[in-house]
Amino acid sequence: MNRALPRLLCVLLVLLGAAPSASADLILFRNGTALRGKVIKRSATDVVIQFDFGTANFRPDEIAEIQPEEPEDEEPAAAQPTELPLPSPAAADAVVAAPPPPPVEAASPVEQAPQSLEDAVKAVAFIAVLTKTGGVGLGSGAAINEKGVLVTNYHVIHDAERIVVLLPGEQKVVAGKEPKTYDARLLRSDPCMDLALVQIPRKTPHYLRMAEHDELSIGAEVRAVGNPQGLAISVSKGVVSAVRTTRDFLMGGDVAELKVPACDAVSGRELNKATWIQTDAAINPGNSGGPLLDGSNRIVGINSMILSTSGGHQGLGFAVHVKHLRKFASGYLKKPPTD
Repeated sequence: MNRALPRLLCVLLVLLGAAPSASADLILFRNGTALRGKVIKRSATDVVIQFDFGTANFRPDEIAEIQPEEPEDEEPAAAQPTELPLPSPAAADAVVAAPPPPPVEAASPVEQAPQSLEDAVKAVAFIAVLTKTGGVGLGSGAAINEKGVLVTNYHVIHDAERIVVLLPGEQKVVAGKEPKTYDARLLRSDPCMDLALVQIPRKTPHYLRMAEHDELSIGAEVRAVGNPQGLAISVSKGVVSAVRTTRDFLMGGDVAELKVPACDAVSGRELNKATWIQTDAAINPGNSGGPLLDGSNRIVGINSMILSTSGGHQGLGFAVHVKHLRKFASGYLKKPPTD
C-alpha cells in the first residue's frame, strides 16, 4: 500500500459511516434473531445485507422474513426506532417502580461475552501498521478482554514502527476532523504460530471469548470477520472443511526444514503438530488477524492465510486453531463467569 496512513483511515471511516442506519428493514432470522439492515443483493443462493456494523451474507433459508421499513406516522410520538436499542445501565436506572431489592452482585456489561453476531462484530477492530521502511500494512484484530487487549496475526504487526487501531462504533464522520484512533503497544508475539497481542489505552466493553472445546466438526458453520481489502467490517460465512497440521501442508515433510530463524527454540515436532482450521469462508487481505467464529460467536480460530494455486486471493482459507490461542493469550483472557 502506498497511501498515507491518515488518508487510508479516513477512507475507511467514510465507508463504515455509510451504513444505512436511517433507513432499515427488519430482518427476522429462523434462529430467532432480529436485526435491522438493508438488503443490497438477493439471489437464489445468497442474500447480502448491509448492517450498521458492516456487511454480511446469508443463505435464503436462514431468513424467515424481511419486513420493509414502515413509513413514519405524522405523530412524532408514534415513530418507530430505526435501530435496535442496546442495553443501557442508565436506562435501567431510570425506571424505578418500587424500592430497590437488596444489593446483589451482578455482572457488568464488560463481563459478558457477546451473545449475538451484532455484538460480536463490535469486538473486531481495524489495524493499520506503519512499517520501519515507510510502508503501510492492513489487518484486523479481536478484543479478548475489556482492558483493550486484542489478538491479531504476527505477520500483521511484524516490522511495525507504529500500530494504529480503529474500533467499531467510533467511525463517526465529522467534517474536518480525523477519525478517533489508538496507538497500540505490542504485548507479545509468536512468529511460529502467527499470533500477536497488542493493547490500546482504552477499555473495550465488547470482546470475544474463546471456544472451550478443541474438537471441531467437519461441516460445522463458521463465520470469518474482518476488514477485507482494508474496507468496512464484513462477515463471510462458511464451514469447517478440515482440521490440518503443518505436517499435512508439507505432505509428510519435516517443518524443521523450513529454517525459520525465529522458531529455532521450538522443536520440529511441536511445529509439525501446529493445528490449522481449513474453511471455505472468504478470507481476503485485511481479514488477517480477525476471528473465525462458531455458531455461538466464540473464537475457534484466528484467520491467518490463504493457499492459492493461481497466485490470487481465491483459494483455501486457514485459521490458527483456538487451542494455540488459549495457550498464547493465557493471563489475558477473561475468565468465564461462575454460577
